[in-house]
Amino acid sequence: MLVILIVFFLGIFIGILFKNNTPVSKLKKIIKTSENIIEYSVFLLLVLLGVMVGKSDKIISSITEIGIKALVITLISILFSIIFAYFFYKLANYDK
Repeated sequence: MLVILIVFFLGIFIGILFKNNTPVSKLKKIIKTSENIIEYSVFLLLVLLGVMVGKSDKIISSITEIGIKALVITLISILFSIIFAYFFYKLANYDK
């Protein structure tokens, strides 16, 4: 976790340096390039995750059970979000 925080703050520091010492057009090009690299890295990670899931007989055999649990968790989350939003809406007296 410490390594992640160090890398994160290093990125912030580099961003501050680029902001103050780099022409805007060059900075936009660097940001666009880094966005593309990040996007393709995420795609690669998703493909590798899919390969690992596909190789696991245990996961494939219980995919229905996993899907049902995920659906139930999603529906409960949506239901409680709606309920709490309604009560906070009433609490804030937006319906005057």
